[in-house]
Amino acid sequence: LRTPTREFLLAYKKYNEKFSDAKLILDKVNLKQEITEFIIENSIKNVFFEGYSSSIVDIMKKIDLVVELHPSEGFLDCASPPLLLFEAMACGKKIIASNIPEIKCIIKHNKTGLLFDNCDSNQIYDCITNSLEKKNKLGENARKEILKNYDIKKIVKKYEEIYSEFLN
Repeated sequence: LRTPTREFLLAYKKYNEKFSDAKLILDKVNLKQEITEFIIENSIKNVFFEGYSSSIVDIMKKIDLVVELHPSEGFLDCASPPLLLFEAMACGKKIIASNIPEIKCIIKHNKTGLLFDNCDSNQIYDCITNSLEKKNKLGENARKEILKNYDIKKIVKKYEEIYSEFLN
């Protein structure tokens, strides 16, 4: 998880109180001081800070759930969809993510992941719980989706079609 919101941290705390073996891994590179202080002030346990890793596979082996948080106002702050979603899907990981248009075009709610409102810690908690507790096929479905629709050969073909339209 990159930069968590307070709502996400409260949802995680509630989950961790029920399941004390849960662990939260945060990207310490982009972590804001106020978030670190919030974690300490609210006695949120089992939070670990990871630095840069050259191997996404090593990271994915450590986790059961990928969380992708983005502000609900405006567009993503990057030109393309979050690479993390595609990496998690390729690894067959369960995903919960912000319910914004740029993510909804990748994650299909209740099929390849769960979507939530960033401002609702109860909804985020439900997504965490539902994705981890139930014997669902979110990760399996996500992997099938990426293999079916995001294969490199298919992507190249789509680009060629787009370029052909512009050139003709």
